[in-house]
Amino acid sequence: ANESTAYFEKVAANRMNLSGRTDVGCGCGQGLFGENLCPEDANGYTLSSFISTNFAVVLWILLSMVPTATLWYSTELALRRMKPSSALYWAIWIELALFQLSFWWFPMFQDCVMLYAHDITTAIYTTALPALSLTLLYVIWQAKTLKKSARIIIAVVAGMTCLAGPLFTTAYWYGLLSVTVNPSFVTWFNGNGVYLFYLIESYGLSMIFLIGPTLLFIEDYKGWN
Repeated sequence: ANESTAYFEKVAANRMNLSGRTDVGCGCGQGLFGENLCPEDANGYTLSSFISTNFAVVLWILLSMVPTATLWYSTELALRRMKPSSALYWAIWIELALFQLSFWWFPMFQDCVMLYAHDITTAIYTTALPALSLTLLYVIWQAKTLKKSARIIIAVVAGMTCLAGPLFTTAYWYGLLSVTVNPSFVTWFNGNGVYLFYLIESYGLSMIFLIGPTLLFIEDYKGWN
């Protein structure tokens, strides 16, 4: 067996010793958080695989409600403050609408059941949300309505947001996180390398969703001129 297979067999053996069960295996939709023994995806554990159960997908929706609601409110607040051109105004709202619609459809199309539709909705919302965030950050920066301290905050958030895309794309493109291309990655960091794909996804979403709280923070602390 190759390194990845041997590693997963070891994990399964440890799980059986802990639980006293002998029917432990890998598969879509197992446990509370999907593929929590070993991943089915070639990229290791993914956010999609962790929400492949009813419990996990409902939890995903509940935890997403505040960030998405904040995004709508903060976008309206920023546009009201900045008064951008008509083209930018409508571009921002279209990006937000595309994100919201695809983000709703994303959990409906589980990768265990409807992988093709799942991949499409994933591609749409993971493109629309960064586009929205970067467009907002650009317009805010160009609006000349921020105090110096607020500009620094916006610059930091923009930098952290922009880093997520290249980080994920580089790892994916060069097969650093693919069992097929690089089977040894699952053994990195004492066997925790298999979580890297999930960690990069989580980092990217967290940074992109940060634009909403950032705008609310600037508003509360009077960061506008």
